[in-house]
Amino acid sequence: MEGEQSAVVRRVYDALSRADMPAALALMTADVEFVNPPDAVEPGTRRGHDGFSAAIDNMRATFPVFEYVVETLEERGERVVATATFQTHSEAQGTAISALRHHVWTLRDGKVERFEWFNSRAEALAAAG
Repeated sequence: MEGEQSAVVRRVYDALSRADMPAALALMTADVEFVNPPDAVEPGTRRGHDGFSAAIDNMRATFPVFEYVVETLEERGERVVATATFQTHSEAQGTAISALRHHVWTLRDGKVERFEWFNSRAEALAAAG
């Protein structure tokens, strides 16, 4: 059975996959952080609902329709380590894109306060402590 924190994270993924930003943001604290790794196209931290929305909007500029398929959710205290497959289709290239992603979600009082993504599960597990 999935824990409460994992259920929140799953609902965020579902909202993002439906392009329902209001539903996703309702599951986040006002000061939420979106953290990209140093080697990302846009590295660094975005803060607040506006920052999180801007990061997702930037993704949608390249991939207008995408979906996260959750593979695993592992609760570690106030954090949830997630492995999810990012799926989309490139109209320009006419190809399907599928990429495994590793995320750490930190929750506070039942809401997401920090989202970080990593290139490997080992990095995500190390960040989760």
